[in-house]
Amino acid sequence: MSLVLYAVAALVILALVFMAAIHLGFKAPRMANQQTPKEYGLAFKSIYVPSHQNTTLSCWWMQAHPSSCVSVIILHGWGANKSTLLPLAKPFLDLGINVLLVDAHNHGDSQTRGTSTMPKFAEDLVSVTEWLKIHQPRQSQTLIVLGHSVGAAATLLAAANTPQADGYIAIASFAHPQLMMQRQLGKLNAVPGLSWVISAYVQWVIGARFDAIAPLTSVSKIVKPVLCIHGTLDQVIPLSDFKLLCQAATPWVHCVEIAGADHDSIDLIEQHFDTIRLFLHNSLGVDYGHI
Repeated sequence: MSLVLYAVAALVILALVFMAAIHLGFKAPRMANQQTPKEYGLAFKSIYVPSHQNTTLSCWWMQAHPSSCVSVIILHGWGANKSTLLPLAKPFLDLGINVLLVDAHNHGDSQTRGTSTMPKFAEDLVSVTEWLKIHQPRQSQTLIVLGHSVGAAATLLAAANTPQADGYIAIASFAHPQLMMQRQLGKLNAVPGLSWVISAYVQWVIGARFDAIAPLTSVSKIVKPVLCIHGTLDQVIPLSDFKLLCQAATPWVHCVEIAGADHDSIDLIEQHFDTIRLFLHNSLGVDYGHI
């Protein structure tokens, strides 16, 4: 074999190793659901919602009592699952709002679907929203979507491009995938051109340009009521991302900071649930005495 062929073979191997490393580095870890609503004293039904990709999404359905015509879909973040957001279920139920907790593809008990991406999270929201409207029409006359972290970014993307719900709540969303990658790549950014190559490949895998799917782009197009919430001590997605989102947002987007909350401070969000309650009342006209 000539030196040229050896060189070509070496480049091919390096390219394959490079692509495998990127896929491994960005692969969402699958974590089992550690709890069910039963541990919170909540009655629930396990539901498997068919997606547009002929796979199923594992969900927990909790119906408010008395019967309600308002429902919220709750979506977790990267590497998490529906059990991680269980603390938010009871406050909604206490308001008389039905709850549907969702495992995204490749997470919790849902089926596998290739490489997880934020747009795929948004597609999962569309599948679940459509299913709920068809199969629980009485309970979804008013529909809210809540997402956390990557789920929040997907919530904003869905609100901008497929606004099937009446209102949206995004907790701890990042501002732009490029900013996320710069933070994740760290020292690799010092290698000239490497960040650009990785970004280009990731965009090819996703099938969309970062600018097209960025929450910064989404919030500039939204025409449905949206509440963006961010903790002031978030070390995963800094408060600067939140400020960028709020600066770019349309008047439909309301921004609220939670003092002392970090990225996973769902307990503090629960403590400040009046913020969500007021948003639903003022922006969607949800009357808690008649839902």
